[in-house]
This record gives sequence, C-alpha cells and structure tokens, in this order.
Amino acid sequence: MSRLRRRLGGALLLATLVACGYLLGWSNLFTVREISIAQNDPQIARELRAQLDAPPSPIRIGAPIARVDKREITLRLRELIWVDQVSIRRNLITGVVSISVEPRKAIGRLAESVSQLEPIRPGEIRFLGADLESFAIPQAAVDRAARAGRVDWRDLPTISLGADTKELRGDIATLLTTITQMGARARSITALSDAQISSAIEFKGRKLDISWGSVKELDLKSEVLLRLLDMKQNRAALRFDLSAPLSPVVSNR
Repeated sequence: MSRLRRRLGGALLLATLVACGYLLGWSNLFTVREISIAQNDPQIARELRAQLDAPPSPIRIGAPIARVDKREITLRLRELIWVDQVSIRRNLITGVVSISVEPRKAIGRLAESVSQLEPIRPGEIRFLGADLESFAIPQAAVDRAARAGRVDWRDLPTISLGADTKELRGDIATLLTTITQMGARARSITALSDAQISSAIEFKGRKLDISWGSVKELDLKSEVLLRLLDMKQNRAALRFDLSAPLSPVVSNR
C-alpha cells in the first residue's frame, strides 16, 4: 500500500511539474505584457529598444515570460560597444520585463601617441578601462555612454604611456586612486616609465603639476604634498617634485 502511495505521489508531483512548465513556458497565461527600459535619457532608451527590436528579436510582447532568454538579450545589447553590464528582471504576475544597462567603466582617455597600441579608425577614441584593458569606440558612443552612466567619459583624464604594459597601466590606476583620495582631480597623467610618472591635477581651484617618480610610497608622497600646499610660502607654487618625498622640490614655474 505504501509503495502504491509513493508511486501515486511521484506521478502527481511529475504531473504538477509538467503542468507548471506548460503554464509558464507555453500557455498564454504568463506572457510578456510590457518591456521596460530603465534609462533616464529618452534617446538612449530608444536606442536600446531599437537594438532589441531588430530581427530576430530576443524578446517580444505576447511571448511566454518564462522563456525570455536573458543571455540572448544580454548578447544583443552588448553589441553596443559602450554597454557592459545588463540587468534583466521578469515579473510573472504583471508580465513586465525590466531591462537596465551599465556603461563600460573607463578611468582615462589614452593619448594617440601611445606607440604600441593598434591604430584606431578616424572618429574613434581610445580609453583605458577599469580592468586595465584598452578599447576604442566612436565619438557617438562616447556621448551615449556619458549620458547613460554616472561618469562623463568626456571629462576623464588624458593618459600618456611611454610603453603599453599592464604594469604601467596598473601604476596609472593606483595613482588615480590616490589623487582622488586626496580630494583632487587628475587632468592628465604621463608615465614615460614606472620611475617617471607625473600628473596635472586640480586641487581646491589650483592647477598643479606633480612629479611622482614611481608609485612607491604614494601615501607618504600625497601626505607631503598636502602639507606643502598648506604652507603659506607655497601658495603661488605650481610644480612639486615628490620623487624623493623626504626632499621635495617646489617651484613657481
């Protein structure tokens, strides 16, 4: 008797799963009723929607919501080179599929003089990403990313590298973090080598040129710089050489 009950219970469970699968994946009970693009800029929202509507569309009104392929939607939107992360949420009750995107994360604009980088096409701009990889995108895509994200790529510091190595890129990222922590903004960074790194920064309305040497002892170097800037005799100073932080050089030219 108990064996029969177990068989009946198993059959009932299987039938329930099949019925639920049919209702979710094949019936018209749970379908896509609305596709919501979470984007403040109407032009960006229209571009994202047009990308999704291009045939073969990965999502359409009236399709079973459980069969919405998140991977296909993500791949389609990431064909837009400025798009990085794609978030997709499905509400079975309301039938709303909510889609939002995050632009790629760039930390600086690479100068065209970097010799070891591949040449870029006219109208493109090369950036250094937060992952320390470089990428080039058209000017129009830069404008879209600036409107879609929280960081304006058009206002990023210009980065000039003497050699295109991952180590030197990492030094740049470390220095940018330190400059931000100081409460300053980097306008440009030049790294001829790992021992010849300098930057132009803005700090409390002052435009300054800083020679850091290497990124070693950056905490000490930034502390020395802040103390030098507090000194009355340095109020007109424009250049600071912190290569040797215990023997800094200050200049008004």
